[in-house]
This record gives sequence, C-alpha cells and structure tokens, in this order.
Amino acid sequence: MAYTAIQTQTLTSAESVVIFSSIPQTFRDLYLTIEGNSSGSSGGLNMRFNDVSVLGAYSTVELNASGSSVSSNRHAPQQIPIAWLETGSRTFATIEILNYSGTVNNKTSIARIGNASQISSAQVYRFNTTSGITSIRLFHGSASFAVGSSFSLWGVSA
Repeated sequence: MAYTAIQTQTLTSAESVVIFSSIPQTFRDLYLTIEGNSSGSSGGLNMRFNDVSVLGAYSTVELNASGSSVSSNRHAPQQIPIAWLETGSRTFATIEILNYSGTVNNKTSIARIGNASQISSAQVYRFNTTSGITSIRLFHGSASFAVGSSFSLWGVSA
C-alpha cells in the first residue's frame, strides 16, 4: 500500500470546525489522523461525510476499555461521535475510510482512539449511502479544538 498526503491542518488558533473538501476520488481508501485536545471546555469530537446530518445517516458500533472496565455501544446518529476531548489531555485517533469513492456499497470506516486520561476505543462506522465521499467535516460538540491540534488526510493506493 502507498500513502499519499492529501492535506494537513495544524491549528494556529482555536477552531470549532475542520473541513477537508474536494477530496480527490483517485484513491482506494482514505486514512485520517487526529491529534488534539479541547480549548475551553471538554466536549465531543464528531465527524460528518459530505456534510450529511440526517438522523440515521450513520451507524456506529464501539468497544471501549478503561482500566478493568469494558463497555460497548451501538448508535444510528446524525453524525459520527468519535471521541471525548479534554482540555489538558491529548486525544489520538486514526480512521480508515474504506472504498470511499465507490458508488455501489455503503461506506465503512474503522477507528482507533486513545486518550491517556480516559479510554481506549475501537469503533466501526457505516455511512448509509452509495455516494462517494467528497468532504469530511470534523467538529467540536461544545467548544473548540485547541491551538496545535493536527488533522491529516491521506489517500491510500493498492
């Protein structure tokens, strides 16, 4: 597999939204990396594809572990809830978006998330459409991403 950098955004000011738009449709998969924390209050890191915000547009399954505790959840939300962001602790996430440009199947993504002060999580998302993904919107649920938070999008070739 070959990885090609599409875009990296490292914040020089606090922002509540990060958008990757006009994503080229020339790769097999996409690989998204997130390293950051919250500015101000803690809150959720969420994601939408093609800015679709209809209830049930996504299906998510997650497995969380914290110390000796394990939990799982299943949702059909109007956005993908990736992680909880703290003000003092960095969150790291990698998200593989499989066959993102295909027009036959729904889009499946696999994520791994970690935060030193909270949990480790493995998640699977499905975008319930056969349209190709042309944009990714990452947004903070209640505050902003802190200065220095970094978001990188890579194209993956076979």
